[in-house]
Amino acid sequence: MQIKKRLQINVVVSVLTVLLIGLVLFLSLYRINKANNLAKIAGDITLISFERVTLRTDYLRTGNERSKEQLIAKQEQLSGLLKIAADNFTRPKDKNIIGELIKNHEVNVKIVQNIMKNRDRKTSATHTDLLEIETEDRLESQLNMKNYETVIHSRKLLESSREARKSTIRIAGAGILAMLLLICAVIVINSWTMGRAITDRVQRLRQGAETIGDGDLDHRIDIKGNDEFARLSAAFDTMASKLQETYNTLKREITERKLVEDQLLKQSMQLQENTAQLKAANREMESFSYSVSHDLRAPLRAIDGYSQMILKKQGDRLDEDTRRQFQVIRDNVDKMGKLIDDLLTFSRFGRQEVAKTDLELDELIREVWGELVTINPGRAMSLKMEQMPAACGDKTLIRQVYSNLLGNAVKFTNTRESAIIEAGSYMEDNEQVYFVRDNGIGFDMKFYNKLFGVFQRLHSDAEYEGTGIGLALVHRIITRHGGRVWAGGKVDKGATFFFTLPASQG
Repeated sequence: MQIKKRLQINVVVSVLTVLLIGLVLFLSLYRINKANNLAKIAGDITLISFERVTLRTDYLRTGNERSKEQLIAKQEQLSGLLKIAADNFTRPKDKNIIGELIKNHEVNVKIVQNIMKNRDRKTSATHTDLLEIETEDRLESQLNMKNYETVIHSRKLLESSREARKSTIRIAGAGILAMLLLICAVIVINSWTMGRAITDRVQRLRQGAETIGDGDLDHRIDIKGNDEFARLSAAFDTMASKLQETYNTLKREITERKLVEDQLLKQSMQLQENTAQLKAANREMESFSYSVSHDLRAPLRAIDGYSQMILKKQGDRLDEDTRRQFQVIRDNVDKMGKLIDDLLTFSRFGRQEVAKTDLELDELIREVWGELVTINPGRAMSLKMEQMPAACGDKTLIRQVYSNLLGNAVKFTNTRESAIIEAGSYMEDNEQVYFVRDNGIGFDMKFYNKLFGVFQRLHSDAEYEGTGIGLALVHRIITRHGGRVWAGGKVDKGATFFFTLPASQG
């Protein structure tokens, strides 16, 4: 049974017991009060009986009219009391006594009335008859006897009522004492049983909590029943089960994490080894680049120098076709030199550390554009530039990006009367996108996969000079910044190159 219900039952039992005690007390007080009233009635009957004897004696001795009236009033008062007593006394013994009292009273009243009538006749007669005197004496004798009987019966009634009152008080006291003992017993029994039930369950809960707290997550308290302690026990057991599951899960995770940490440690050691190898490879690459630059440029300079010397000394002796072939040699030597320079630049930018700072792109673009205007005098070209948002990147590398993109835009618009080049940006999917757009010759999108490759060109050297390194370099720089590069265009409709950069750190 639930503790709450036990408490409710205890409260109900206690309230009912108190009400029962109150009822017993009320009934006892009622019976005691009734017994007191009956005793008072009996006492009044006894008292009035004695008073009536006194008044009757005074009347018979003096014949006083006032005594007569008082005697009649006292008899009427006694009649009323006897009637009340007959209605209130319920015990057979008392009823018998009251019956005798009523009979004696009625006889008494008749005798008194006869005496009074005889006295009235004596008062109206001229002489007193001896018979009348004997009659009055006989009536007085009967009256004395009935008065004596009345006094005896009234005293019996008084004693009986007093005994009844004492008995009522004893019974009431015993009843009240019994109820007090009963409620004490109920309280003690309920308190003992509830205390024992609570103490046993609390002890089991405490021991179970201590056992679980000591780490024995397999322990279960398992208190049976449907009271609060059983539900609390079930909650403890559920908690222990969940703790066991959590512990097992954590144990597996710790084991797995240990394996992962071991793997990460091995990978870290491998990464350190790879980093050392990469640094060695970079040093070798730098040495190789220097060797390429030095070893390739030396024969190129020799070829160009001897070709120039031959043309200078023997030019007049050579025919036009031979001079043209020597010039082709020199041009290809110059192109080879540019290829070597661009290849070394591509390699250097691929290895260069990215030092990111906040960039003011407006100023950077204006600087690049000013240089392009300077090296392209006489060209009709204009730059449309929006207010550019700040970006985060390596200033040297991003300057190279805009130098290559704007340079390509200028180069591939040389067939236009007026070159219109636009630099701007926009926000898309929480990403800042930058672009360079021109109204040049554009390109065919079916060759898009070649656009950002090294040495990949969509136009011949005769049409547009270049080595095919520029866009590949742009792609490498933007990728190293964590951004993306793409392009769009149509043949003879211009081209647009897009890229993304991280937002400004400020």
